[in-house]
Amino acid sequence: MSTKNSKLLVIDASVLKASGDENATYPTSKNCHQFLQNVLDICHRAVLTRALEVEWNNHKSRFGQAWRAKMEDRGKLIRIRGVEDLQLKTKIYLTDVILEDLTDKQRAEVKKDIHLIEAALATDKIVVSLDDNTARRFFAQAAQEVEELSELKAIAWINPDKSEETPIEWLRSGANAEPERLLGFSRKL
Repeated sequence: MSTKNSKLLVIDASVLKASGDENATYPTSKNCHQFLQNVLDICHRAVLTRALEVEWNNHKSRFGQAWRAKMEDRGKLIRIRGVEDLQLKTKIYLTDVILEDLTDKQRAEVKKDIHLIEAALATDKIVVSLDDNTARRFFAQAAQEVEELSELKAIAWINPDKSEETPIEWLRSGANAEPERLLGFSRKL
């Protein structure tokens, strides 16, 4: 396995939890399964921080658990430490203009997912998650509207359940951060 063009992907537990086995018929389960299977088969690797490990342990499907074991066996889980960024968290917590538009539940979801951003910024700046409605929307808005959070602009966010994002083709073609995949790209979510 060549790692020459390999990317480090920060894969949210939502993807592992939603993934079904090869016989899955529910579209999200099937799409997540296919995405994870392609990560396993292609040269890309997955980032595993302490926070991600806790999430993965608490939210997994049978297939997600087997996938993780295979990734570990193949040396494709890259454990990284020390990615917590208190300065980043403070800046995000201070984005009152955006946070005030969210419900308490949505604010909690955003704060819970900061670890995805921390891991992405410490690696290849790629997040794979099903959360478009709260976290992706918030981080994209913050990247575009809050100058102090401009580092978010360079993070690619991929949803393996959105066919229009062509997630499998994206993986196969090198998982590059095309402009339209970046949080800093202007779009309507």
